[in-house]
Amino acid sequence: PRRIDLRATDGTDFKCAALGSDRHFPFRRYAARDSAEVHVFEGSVDALSYATLLRRAGRDWRQYNLLSLCGVYRTKAAEMPRLPVALGQYLTDSPNTETVVLHLDNDLPGRLAAQSIAAALPENIRCLDRPPPCGKDVNEYLCSSVRARSKAPTER
Repeated sequence: PRRIDLRATDGTDFKCAALGSDRHFPFRRYAARDSAEVHVFEGSVDALSYATLLRRAGRDWRQYNLLSLCGVYRTKAAEMPRLPVALGQYLTDSPNTETVVLHLDNDLPGRLAAQSIAAALPENIRCLDRPPPCGKDVNEYLCSSVRARSKAPTER
């Protein structure tokens, strides 16, 4: 593996990359068939949650390119917009990419990162900003939709 992320399991907010990890090679899932579209998430759990949402909607999640950015950074006002290294590497490895679909978080860093990425993408690549319709991130949206579905009355 080229990238390993460490997370706490004891309820603390510990997050870091393992020594020697390379941000150019995050969690990613290539589509089973050629696709000129990539769906981009802040974390791997959001990418996997999106795949679950697709499956629950009856769609084949294996037909989608999924890419985690391993978090986002907050740009300073004076900085030029730039692509996260993970997305830049993906675009280098997949030059046929025509569309980037951003599913970044519904918080300030996520919204600012979406704007910065959209501004930094080459003009020949279309960018769609699709944050989750509710909740902080895609995983939280999945969890809320599962809870809502389990509370719905059952049909007989």
